[in-house]
Amino acid sequence: MGEVPGAAADAPPLRRTLYWGSGSPPAWRVLLALTEKGLPFRSEQVSFESGVLRTPPMLSLNPRGLVPIFIDGSVRMYESLAILMYLELTYPEPALLPRDAASRARCLTRMHEANSLSAACGEIVYYVRRTPPADINEAYLSAKRDALWEELSLWESYLVGEGASEACGRGLPRQGQRRRSGARSCRRGCSTNDAHACTHALRLAAVYVAGDAFTLADASFFPNLAYCVRLGLALEGCVCCSHGGMVKGRECVCALFTAGRGFLLFANSSCRRPFPVRRRYPNLFAYMERLTRRPTVLATWPPHWSQSPGLPILS
Repeated sequence: MGEVPGAAADAPPLRRTLYWGSGSPPAWRVLLALTEKGLPFRSEQVSFESGVLRTPPMLSLNPRGLVPIFIDGSVRMYESLAILMYLELTYPEPALLPRDAASRARCLTRMHEANSLSAACGEIVYYVRRTPPADINEAYLSAKRDALWEELSLWESYLVGEGASEACGRGLPRQGQRRRSGARSCRRGCSTNDAHACTHALRLAAVYVAGDAFTLADASFFPNLAYCVRLGLALEGCVCCSHGGMVKGRECVCALFTAGRGFLLFANSSCRRPFPVRRRYPNLFAYMERLTRRPTVLATWPPHWSQSPGLPILS
């Protein structure tokens, strides 16, 4: 435990304190919001294995024995989404909620809806961790995985920009094939009556889950997504197997991996099957890559994730 980096040694005691644990998505939410807002705070990292959260002093702060626990002067809080709203209302600048009513409503909806991903992932993780391998009910586990894929597909759809589009712009081949309608086609499968270039409109992916700016919705959702990826969730994959991976020419070199800082780490064996690669969740993949380069995300990345792989429960 200790103060956040950058705090002066002779500075007065910080009025804000955050108790958090490495790898806890709810605690990471608050770390992200505090860092995005540039609020100095005393950082108290708790070891889950130590049992300190079940001691009387900690239970007096949170009777559930969980993190995050946030203290701001005389204010004592737990529950991550409540803390996010408190920070926004108490320290409104820089804003992490949109100004206009419609965008704000969407942001608040996504912020709370992120718990659905946490629940879908948690049902699988807790079941696998608490059930002896010989007692695993594969039909039950398959149903829970299907529910997780459905939840991820919903978030994939949220990351499509509303009304945003761009022209494909790819030049058509000189000997372009003609469809029955007489229109030529480009490699994307777009069609056009233009003699030189495809003008088919493509919808652009949204930058963040509630619009074009990082908001409380992202602070709420991203830690859950990163947790899933660390546990082996493949946001891109190939048609020959369910593992995430890369492509080299037309040969699948998908590797078994666990995610960590830098997105993909600890890669090992490859399947080497000659199948084309497809992306299962291309928008979520791009979102994950984008946010893992964000300075506030890197500054708050769970320390032990960079040092050890996660269990491939979702692979």
